[in-house]
Amino acid sequence: MDEDLIVLGAPAETPAAGSEASDASAATIEGQPAEIETGAATPGKEGGESATEPKPEPAKVEGEGEGGEDKPKKRSGIQRMQDQIARLRAENDSLRSAAPAAGEDRAAAIEKEIGPAPKEEDFKDWAEFDRAQRRYDVKLAVAEQRFDDRAADTSRRQAADQAAEREAAVEAFQERLDETRGKIPDFDKALAEAKDREVKPHVTELVIESEKGGLLAYYLAKNPDVLTKLNGMSERAAAKAVGALEQRLTLAKPKTATAAPPPAKQVSGASKPSSPDSDLDAWLAKKYG
Repeated sequence: MDEDLIVLGAPAETPAAGSEASDASAATIEGQPAEIETGAATPGKEGGESATEPKPEPAKVEGEGEGGEDKPKKRSGIQRMQDQIARLRAENDSLRSAAPAAGEDRAAAIEKEIGPAPKEEDFKDWAEFDRAQRRYDVKLAVAEQRFDDRAADTSRRQAADQAAEREAAVEAFQERLDETRGKIPDFDKALAEAKDREVKPHVTELVIESEKGGLLAYYLAKNPDVLTKLNGMSERAAAKAVGALEQRLTLAKPKTATAAPPPAKQVSGASKPSSPDSDLDAWLAKKYG
């Protein structure tokens, strides 16, 4: 294993073939599978099957777990929430692009929509200009109301999408915490001891949005000095530091119990197998001396 890796959690002894499949599963964080020692027989298979000739596995339908396990369903749930977050972000980007550009004058935007106000010099007489001005005033009032309604609607939709995006991100983070909790014995204890420590908002967001959020939360709980450094960084520097940390964090490699049969014992003290030639020599020696 690479020297730069930060291994979290004590290696867990995995049972031999025949035990529950859920206990023999490899520890994983969403998108980050832990290394698994190969060579152990699959639970339920006979030991006589050759390891060099694996049988093809049937295709799995998305969402179906091996042996009825819940872990694949959790990963699927996280993926769905990630898709939802991506969709909401795309919708927010679309709303922002449709809204007036920052700094654009409201009056200029309305004039762009309904045209400029009439000028008296463009009309033959004042009465004609007055009628045009009155019509323009009505159009202006309607356009202003429409503009304000659009802006308010865009603002509401953005706020709702941001709230939904945040909720989905937090829910996905909670699932990652649950996955990590089952693989690190002192996970809850470590987080409980660190609950009163200050965590700046930008650090909180980085941990919540991380694919390794569970491991990051545990590592920062166990290493308050690292958390203090992240709190003191700018958002950009903290994002870079957390990204580098993500590459190093990994779960302890589980110890796997082999299902291979023990080697055959050497037979000692047994007579050497006979052959026709040796049998003939022995008979001649006995018969004729």
